[in-house]
Amino acid sequence: MCLTNYIESKSFDEIVQATFDELRAMSHSELRAEIEKRKKSDFARIFSETGEIADRKKCERDNLTHYEPSNSY
Repeated sequence: MCLTNYIESKSFDEIVQATFDELRAMSHSELRAEIEKRKKSDFARIFSETGEIADRKKCERDNLTHYEPSNSY
């Protein structure tokens, strides 16, 4: 089954609950490995860059004289 079809056939709450159950079933080391893997993904990089762009625009809007990029992941 295609992921899109699966998502369309399930409610958002069901998807969140299934994800929560999967993460909760992981050992500490498995969870750590999953977090590290996701930190290095393109998805995380894109959101990190988006956050920096938003921070830069806020600085420009507030007429700040310096820019400090976000370190959040």
